[in-house]
Order: sequence, then structure tokens, then C-alpha cells
Amino acid sequence: MAPPPVMDTDATLPSPAPEVDPVFAAARATIGGDDSPTIEVPTRRHVGPLPAAEELPLTRLGELREIGRAFLKRHEKKIWWLHTCYALSLGAFVATFAQKGFERARMLTLTLPLAWLLVVFFFRFFGTGARQDFMTAWPGARRRFFIMSYLMKNLFQGMLFYLLPFYWRSSSFDTKTATMLCLLGGCAILSTLDLVFDRVLLRFKLIASAFFALTLFGCMNLVLPVLVPSTPSLVTLLVSAGLSSATFMLFHLPFSSLLRPVGAGAFVALVGGGVLLAYLGRHGMPPVPIYVKEGGVGPEVRADGALTLEAKVLREGSFQDVYAVTDVAVLGKSEPFHHVWRQGKIVLAHEAADVQPASGKNLVRVASKLSEATLRDAGPGHYTVDVETDAGQIVGRVAFDIQP
Repeated sequence: MAPPPVMDTDATLPSPAPEVDPVFAAARATIGGDDSPTIEVPTRRHVGPLPAAEELPLTRLGELREIGRAFLKRHEKKIWWLHTCYALSLGAFVATFAQKGFERARMLTLTLPLAWLLVVFFFRFFGTGARQDFMTAWPGARRRFFIMSYLMKNLFQGMLFYLLPFYWRSSSFDTKTATMLCLLGGCAILSTLDLVFDRVLLRFKLIASAFFALTLFGCMNLVLPVLVPSTPSLVTLLVSAGLSSATFMLFHLPFSSLLRPVGAGAFVALVGGGVLLAYLGRHGMPPVPIYVKEGGVGPEVRADGALTLEAKVLREGSFQDVYAVTDVAVLGKSEPFHHVWRQGKIVLAHEAADVQPASGKNLVRVASKLSEATLRDAGPGHYTVDVETDAGQIVGRVAFDIQP
């Protein structure tokens, strides 16, 4: 007889249900701990997603703000050019104010270091070239950019427009000493062009450093004689060239490199090169703020040292000697001046004339004469009389013609 089949009790018998604590089950049913949806608190005022910010109604202030933003965006370039016109008119006022005297020139010693710090910190914050993303940066960076650029533009405008009258009086296109005047005038106009200043000059450190070095050179040629009136013009020129060259190099060389012999030697060599270039080009650099206040040539001199008449054209054979008298405006103790007579490019021998000194304050009179024999040998032509320093810098020029 076959044995009865063995039954799998694990497959046929149901597994006993897990024991559940009655207290836990009651609490779970009470708080909704099962899969049923959670019930919102009846006291909540809003159910569902919050409305978007643009769907909320605008206040009166918000409407005015949106209108202002749209207006600025639509007329942005026109507004910048209007501000440029305002800056030019302000610069003209500063240039007119500067003609009253040298007293305000001492203020340049305060604005120069402030402008230098602003330029240095600007490139430290915003970088240069392609790394400068101020137009697409977050609003906070844009605000800092425009604040710093606005301060720099105002500082440069005040300095540059203040310099122009002094360089205008000391320079002359005829003597080829107006190059610095043209450069400073171009920088002054550039500082009023907001779009060019922000998007070109402040975009590249090389251009900005050259702009500042040129401004520093122009300012120091005026500031040093005002601070130390007895400083010779050549010393002023060389010190100004050295300071501007050093400042330009410090924009691009880290201070740590100056602690190494190679870096320090290169720095000194480059600064010395700038000083040497200034010395070689001294004939084209006017000795600001010295200038010829009055000057002319004539056939005779009065007892007080002035000319009986100032002539632009003289007829050959109608006079004997020709006198040149120039009154030079100086600061403090004057350095020596002398006349250089030329017919075209030929230097003519002349004599110093003994005349009465100038009666005005801070005026130095320089007088000389050309003899009849020298004039007869030179013949008709165009003549010039340059007032020069001992270093060869041209202070001013008087020109006249002798016709047959």
C-alpha cells in the first residue's frame, strides 16, 4: 500500500497576519497615515500655486518705474550724448576759471592720486579685455561700474580742462611746441565721451594706463613749478617724465617683481628711458606755466624799455638796428632767458640790449638787437626771434618780415 502524499504546509496554509498594536492603528487612522490624500488645514486661506510676480497688479510707483525703464532703454544713446554735451560745457567753464591764476593748481596734487587709485581698483574689480563683462553682469556690478567710471570721468575732465589754458599760452604751432597741447585737448574731449570712455578706454588696461600717464605728465609740468617756484623748467620736465613713466610701468608690473634684481633693473631702465626721451624732445615741450605776455620788434626803444612801435613788416634800408623786447611771465625766481634770431633756419648773431626792466609783477624783460650790418648781409625775408631757456626750451616767438 502506497504511503499518503506529503503536503507542503507552507504553500497551503495562509501566513498569519502581523500583529498590530491597537493604539497605533487608531492613531494612524486618525491622522491619515495611510495612502489617503492629506487634508489641508481648514484655516489656510489659499490652496494651490501662488500667482506669478508679473500677474500681480502694479502699484503707481511700479508703473512709473516701468515707464522710466522703457524710456531709458529707448533713448539710451541720446541721453549719453546729452550728458557729453553737458560735460563739454562744464569743461569749458573749468578752462575759463583756470585763466584766473595758478592758485588752484595745487588741487591737482589731491585729484591725481585719487584718480590713480580709482583706475587701479577699477581693473582689479572688473578685469580687462574679454574678461570685463560689465554689460552682461548682475545689476550690482553694473552699478559699481558706472559709479566708478563716472567718478573717474569727472576727475579727468576737471584736471585736463584746467590744464588747457596754461598750455595754450605756453605753446605755439609756429615753434612746433603745440604737440602736448593737442594731446591733452584730445584726452579732455575723450573724457567727456561717455560711450567711448566706458566701452573703449576702460576696456583695456594698456589704453587706460597710457591715458593716465599722459594726464599725469601734463599735470606735473604745472604742479611742480607751483609747489616749488624756483624749479628750473628742465628739472620739472625730467621729473614729470620719470613719474609718468614709473606710473605707467606700475600698472603692468606687480610690486613683487620689483623685489627681484631683474625686475628692479628693468623698471629703472624703462623709467630712465622715459626721462631720456623727454630730454631729447625738450625743444618741442613748452616750459609750462612760463609764457611770453608781451613781445614785439621795432626800430627804436623808449626810455622805459618798451618799443616805440611794434612792426610786423619793415622796409629794407629804412632803419638802422632792429630791437626785440619780450616780457616773460614767470613764477617765483626766474631762470635765465635769451633771444635766438633766425632768418628762415639760419641763426643770426645779435647783441643784448640794455633796457629798463619790466614794471609788472612776476615779469622778466628780455631785450636784444640785430645790427644794421647783419640785416644788410641777411637781406629781405622772414625773421623770427625765439625766447629760450638755457636748456633750449622755447618760451615764445616773435616774427616779422623785411621786404625790399
